[in-house]
Amino acid sequence: MSPPTIPRLTDLPNEILVSILTPFLATELLRLAVVCRRFHSLIIRILHFRLVLAPSLPEYKLILEAYHPSKRYFDPHLFCTYLRTDGLSTLDDGAEGVHGIGYFSAMGRLYSRFRPERPELAGTMPLRRIAGAAPAQAQNGSIVQPIYRNAGDGGTERIVHSVHLDPEELFGQFCAYSSLVRLGPRRGLFLGIVPIVKPNQGTMRVWKNWLCERAREARRRHSEEEDPITPGPEAGQDPDIMWIDYRRNVGIKNSWCEPLT
Repeated sequence: MSPPTIPRLTDLPNEILVSILTPFLATELLRLAVVCRRFHSLIIRILHFRLVLAPSLPEYKLILEAYHPSKRYFDPHLFCTYLRTDGLSTLDDGAEGVHGIGYFSAMGRLYSRFRPERPELAGTMPLRRIAGAAPAQAQNGSIVQPIYRNAGDGGTERIVHSVHLDPEELFGQFCAYSSLVRLGPRRGLFLGIVPIVKPNQGTMRVWKNWLCERAREARRRHSEEEDPITPGPEAGQDPDIMWIDYRRNVGIKNSWCEPLT
């Protein structure tokens, strides 16, 4: 009688292997992808479906804190509405192409696009004084601060920031921090938060020469009546994006213009 064969992990069907690998974090799956070709293929499929399904989770929201350093305690955080991920196939046709050569490395070059929106206003409340900071005064003379909902305003109000540079200054500073939060049952309550940009790493230099170039390019587009929907360069090579980190993982796409005088 022949000795019994010892079952191996790779002898399991794909459905069971996927159920085993699914609970792992993305960073852990990346290390397991080099085990064998079969693991590589299954992990690509898992990561692909995560990218497709992540924006549809209603209890999670991406928020952005973008402000000049002097307005750190006054500008509200912005809710980000998912728009698209360039180059990512949909859930229906993604199963056919995830095994292609180079697909795994191509996933690392994908960028998801979000539209920042101001929180929807729910009301006002007396302004809380921050030590060392001058209180903001409402137009009617009462000192109040707004109360925001856990939702954006649908993009009805454009997000505008002013960058003031003296003639002798070569650059200014701007701060941007993005986080993934889990919305709580009450307004303004987050049950969990995962920072995407680490603390003290979201301060950027806005160079004067770069601002001038972007303003000239914006005037050229306006004079030529260029269609704003026309596809532009890839995100990694888009000169209108102000990158938060040197790896170019997170960036803010801007449209600059000179103030009216």
